[in-house]
Amino acid sequence: RSKALVRLGWVCLYEGNQPRAAGLARAAVSEGGTELSTYAEGESCLTAALFMMGEDLEHAALGATRAADLGKRSGDRLRQNDGLILRGVVDSLRGVPGWEASLRAAEDQGEAAAGWRVHGWPSALRATAGLWTDDHVASIDTFRRLIAEAIERGDEVSVPELQAHLAVAEFLAGRWEAA
Repeated sequence: RSKALVRLGWVCLYEGNQPRAAGLARAAVSEGGTELSTYAEGESCLTAALFMMGEDLEHAALGATRAADLGKRSGDRLRQNDGLILRGVVDSLRGVPGWEASLRAAEDQGEAAAGWRVHGWPSALRATAGLWTDDHVASIDTFRRLIAEAIERGDEVSVPELQAHLAVAEFLAGRWEAA
């Protein structure tokens, strides 16, 4: 049941219904007898939903930390990586000093630890954080590289998200026509 709730939560999140995603993720992590990796994924889903809503970012940061810890304890590097990445991105938005340490820890595991979807790689989330930390030019270069990588891999899911972030980075850098 927990796995199904988490999957539905991700579907709602990607469909733009973050409040519903958060509710489903909360239900998943409250289920008894949940596998650690499923619990970690539920925490990641909840963290992502709270982050996207811009609500309760302190709780989102704690959830990301729990996801990373549960992923590590269960031996699920993908879940551990998700938690580390989310913690870094949430902390960057909150202006927490040292937010890059979580992203570095995820990067140290290698891109493969983040799964095959390029938009979930640590470098993609570091570039996303660059949108609000005024690192626009570096973000542009990273998004271009990642779009090429996603196309090469046949990762059609990542391309639109990366292109949208590239357009925002181009806009913020004052490159109007490129945006």
